[in-house]
Amino acid sequence: MLRTHYPNFALALPLKPDEIPIFIYRDVVPESFAFDLDFLRRNGSETLGLEEFMRRSNGKGAKTKADLITFDDAR
Repeated sequence: MLRTHYPNFALALPLKPDEIPIFIYRDVVPESFAFDLDFLRRNGSETLGLEEFMRRSNGKGAKTKADLITFDDAR
């Protein structure tokens, strides 16, 4: 068994069925962000809005591969 403080998705390991990775961006570089979005799309992930994320976090909603993207603009 692999023991790490990194989430499974960071190591290309499968997520548990109820896990949704959250990506937090700060100081976004448009080209890098576009690359990340393309990666998620190519890998079949659906980016959720906050309401759908909360619904799924409470065990409701579709069980498709999904992610949540947030932006930290605090300075």
